[in-house]
Amino acid sequence: MSDLQYTVFTVLSQMAVGALIALVIADFLAKDEKAEMFYETASYILLPAVAIAAIAILLSILPNIAISYLIISRPEAWVARETLMMSLFGVWALVYTILWVLHPKYGSLRGKVSLVDKIVDKLVGDSIKDIRQAVGLIGIVVGILFVTTSGMTYALVGLPVLNHFTTPLFFIMTALLVGPATVAAVVSLKYKKSDQVEANKYAETLSTYLGIIWKYLLVATIVLIALIAVHLQFLQSPGMGPGGRMVVENMLVGEYAATFLMRMIIGIAVTLILLVGIMLSLKAENVSRAATLTLVVFASVIIGEILGRVLFYEFSHLNAYLFEAIPLLGI
Repeated sequence: MSDLQYTVFTVLSQMAVGALIALVIADFLAKDEKAEMFYETASYILLPAVAIAAIAILLSILPNIAISYLIISRPEAWVARETLMMSLFGVWALVYTILWVLHPKYGSLRGKVSLVDKIVDKLVGDSIKDIRQAVGLIGIVVGILFVTTSGMTYALVGLPVLNHFTTPLFFIMTALLVGPATVAAVVSLKYKKSDQVEANKYAETLSTYLGIIWKYLLVATIVLIALIAVHLQFLQSPGMGPGGRMVVENMLVGEYAATFLMRMIIGIAVTLILLVGIMLSLKAENVSRAATLTLVVFASVIIGEILGRVLFYEFSHLNAYLFEAIPLLGI
């Protein structure tokens, strides 16, 4: 099994969860339909991210008889729970996306299939935004449960470096960082590509959103720093044995020190500097520069999380090969 497939699956599925959270925030911030129309484009993030993540994990699961058997025969196994929760989140993300793209006033897919339009109108009527917000809030709960379940799937008893509380927390942090950064980047790109008239029309909406998102990402990045520190300390605790200390040595001064340093510089240091730049740009009422910096923040955040996930799987191999722990997935 390829670590690349697992990296794609975890990062993109968690991106989708975080993007839903960011869209719900945008939905509640929107003061009118003009603002909602501006945010609607970001709703297209959810389904492609879930679909690509699902394809990546299926390419790993289907050829493997042991995992396939666990999913089918042992519903109490974490891997089976992960499959169920991802399926549930995927359906929820589909419904949530429909409530954006088929809105009767600004839905970009409105009018493509009249029968679908009629069904949506019949089911939700004029309460489409209220229903969408409710679906979004429930979707956040479903998404966080999915990410937590996914993290527990990888907290394998046979792999001490993964079998602890920080594993699901790192997965949750990926969702909380990458998803909102992606939504912010999409709406920023939409603003940058708009003509002057549209840009002026959306400037206040984007400024308000970025004014919240940069603070949110700042707090999330600081929490990530604290989590990494706790993780390193925990790995060196007596209960972790030599495996944990080996991971720390390899991360700080060994084979993976360069990757870890890149993760800290690109994913954290650069992100923090850019967030300060966004703050100063918004303070100077330079929305265009803030939008440009937001695009770079997205790049730094996702590169940092991908590097973190690469380290996550590499360190698992310091104790045991992942395929040797497959029977433990049901424990």
